[in-house]
Amino acid sequence: MASAIAIPLEEVKVGTNAKNSSLEIRFTSTTNKKNIETTVSIINEKGDVVNTFKAYINNGENIIPLNNALSLREGLYTVNILMKKKTLSTKLMIFE
Repeated sequence: MASAIAIPLEEVKVGTNAKNSSLEIRFTSTTNKKNIETTVSIINEKGDVVNTFKAYINNGENIIPLNNALSLREGLYTVNILMKKKTLSTKLMIFE
């Protein structure tokens, strides 16, 4: 099984959930709206999008699971959360 380490940038953090060993994104939103649709993309070092999915965020702390992220090949990835007016990014390193 692969291990992962996150290199946090800005206010987005990627880490493991100790209860189920899955990866998740955590960040705090100050929006006053509910259920804002975002697109989460995982991009490899070559610039290829290797995973993309929709997620919904609310005001306060948000946790978005990165399903199947530990099945990615070893390497450095960029995780982007695209919203209407802002893109949040962080780096993710997968290693065995």
